[in-house]
Formats: sequence, structure tokens, C-alpha cells
Amino acid sequence: MVEWLLDHAAFTDVSPYRAQPASTLQVVAKCGCGCASLHFDPLSKEILPYVMLADAIAFYPDRQWCGLLLWGTKNHRIASLEIPDPPPVTPPLPDLPNLRPPQAMSRALASRRRTK
Repeated sequence: MVEWLLDHAAFTDVSPYRAQPASTLQVVAKCGCGCASLHFDPLSKEILPYVMLADAIAFYPDRQWCGLLLWGTKNHRIASLEIPDPPPVTPPLPDLPNLRPPQAMSRALASRRRTK
């Protein structure tokens, strides 16, 4: 998922972050609020503020959706995957085929308005 976000939904130049292969990331903590957000870098809290690396939307088969934000540190470490607006019943992390760049949300909302 991290690689997809870097490849398809980058918000900025992410080339310096590719030095840290996504396959080497390890989840070191989950968000304390109970959402599905994940923290990868144990030292990242000491290197604030974060830099937004990527922004995407996940559409679930049951028509729910959620946002995905990938954050990094100023010293080019991937810090966390945030899911800021999970559905009312938080599903597991979405499958890759369900991910879309953020522009897909405006298209989906426009399509929904046309069908009403």
C-alpha cells in the first residue's frame, strides 16, 4: 500500500523517501484513538512537523470510503499511514484495487449526484 501511495498519489516529490524501501517498514504503533492509522518510525515523533507525502481515497465494496494520508519526516523517513476519516464501522485496511487518487472522490460525488 505504501508503494502504491508513493507511485500513484504523491503530494510532493517523494524520491528521497524511496531510499527507505516500503518492504522494510515495520508497524511500531497503532493510533491511540482506535482508528486504523499506523506508525512506522519509532523516532518520527521526535522529528516534527511531518511532511504529507501522499493522499488517496479507498472505496470499499459496500460503498463506504475513507481517506489515506502517508506522512514522512523532514529527514526522509516514512513515518505513518493515517486514515483520518474511517467509516462508522472501521473495516480492515483496503485492498490495493480499491485505492484511488484524491481526484476520484470529486468524480464519485459528481456521479452520485447525477444518479439521484
